[in-house]
Amino acid sequence: MSDALPKIELIRVVKRFETGTALHDITFSVKPGERVALLGPSGAGKSLTLRLIAGLEKPTSGQVRIDGRLMNALRRFFAPSRRGTGLVTQDMPLHPQRDALAFVRSGFRGKKMSSEDRNRYIHEMMDRLEVAGKERRLPHQLSGGERGRFALIRALAPGNRILLLDEPLSALDPHQREEMIDLIRTLHDEMSLTTIYVSHYIEEAQSLCDRVILLRNGRVIQQGTWMDLKYKPVEPFVRDYLAMTTRFRMVR
Repeated sequence: MSDALPKIELIRVVKRFETGTALHDITFSVKPGERVALLGPSGAGKSLTLRLIAGLEKPTSGQVRIDGRLMNALRRFFAPSRRGTGLVTQDMPLHPQRDALAFVRSGFRGKKMSSEDRNRYIHEMMDRLEVAGKERRLPHQLSGGERGRFALIRALAPGNRILLLDEPLSALDPHQREEMIDLIRTLHDEMSLTTIYVSHYIEEAQSLCDRVILLRNGRVIQQGTWMDLKYKPVEPFVRDYLAMTTRFRMVR
């Protein structure tokens, strides 16, 4: 990967399973340094789209590009560890008998760095995210917010400049969610990240992201700013989706 800020492009991406087509001609781009919300009802294809960007799924057709490089060429498919992406999900795979440090280290596989440099980086990040001293705890001994912070450290291994967040705050209480949103925003700015955030909470996504890509039934329905979607909806679904929650408040 280059040292420049990442740019993500999906060009006419289709994903088919035996049960049918899950994504239809998905096309969008994320500019360097953007914070973009990927929204839509359940089954819209949000999580699958993140997995395609991360390299955990292969598209049936179309292109996934990062920094202009094709990630899914026929003879050269870039593995997740080579894409510069870090993924945080709502159900991160924390083994009940493995401590937080082992979980974090599992995200550094494939990184070309010495164990000394790896340990130094992890401890610096634990200090920064205020979880130092808790790395030997098992998952059940950590709060939801602490598990989320360790998941961020794992996702932000050196070289990862794209942060993919798949409803990472859904299990947290409102106060913890606000803290994590502030932390993600700070990390995004300080570490020069490009971030895609999936959430069912419109207000939550609005507080973090500048632009929206709205999906339904595996298709991009509309993309633009929050103002675009509120005042220039391309179809009634867009207006109805934004109005579906009373927590939606437009920032003026």
